[in-house]
Amino acid sequence: IGFNTSVIETGQGLEDRQSYWTEDLGSWQTGQRRMTMAEKEYLLQFFRAAKGKFNTWRYKDWLEYMATAENIGTGDGVEVDFQLQRSAGTTTKTVYLPVSGTVKVYIDDVEQVSGWTVGLTTGIVTFSVAPLAAEVITADFQFDKHARFDTDQFQAIFEAKKPDDTQAFYMVGSLPVVEVRGAP
Repeated sequence: IGFNTSVIETGQGLEDRQSYWTEDLGSWQTGQRRMTMAEKEYLLQFFRAAKGKFNTWRYKDWLEYMATAENIGTGDGVEVDFQLQRSAGTTTKTVYLPVSGTVKVYIDDVEQVSGWTVGLTTGIVTFSVAPLAAEVITADFQFDKHARFDTDQFQAIFEAKKPDDTQAFYMVGSLPVVEVRGAP
């Protein structure tokens, strides 16, 4: 998880700090690892489909992928759309990619088993009838994040004892992955 902060030290030794993001962004490393030919081919095909840094995909951040009893709004008798979000310290992060089949919606702590839908690429919960004024809407859900590779290079080193070795392995270099804010 990271932020974008500028720190400038003045001539008197004081600091002027500027934070450019209100929300954090994740970053991950796949780590260098030894793979079979089949594993390397699978990852290489995915890397090619992503075109390196170009395309994004759904990424499960195993450090934070669930939300429980998250407040997503208060009814007013008119509004039917409510954005999934999760608390992150002192801020709230918008959730765009809920995992299908994991979303549970509650009005005043009573689970709503019907009468609503959720956009799996927007994270917007839409009620067929607007919740009444002052009704608190909460949700439990799992979510993914938009991510992309942070490199255009795929590096693999062939390791084999003989040229025709069917048990050959590849040492695949680390692939950095970064979170992409919002819905691309």
